[in-house]
Amino acid sequence: MDESRPPVEILVLPATATILTDEVLSLKAIGIFDDGTSQNMTAIATWSDGPEYSSPAAGTFEITATKG
Repeated sequence: MDESRPPVEILVLPATATILTDEVLSLKAIGIFDDGTSQNMTAIATWSDGPEYSSPAAGTFEITATKG
């Protein structure tokens, strides 16, 4: 990755998902650059943590990725 060329956007994929209790979902971070190219940034992204749910009630939360 060219450090002098930061991405103009980072996509988190899948954009939305539904998971059930005890399921695990793997996310990807894809960097989009100003020339239209893209790069998988999953391993170098800094990921936010969502809340942990301990009840069977449904909930939603947002997860973000930034270039570390």
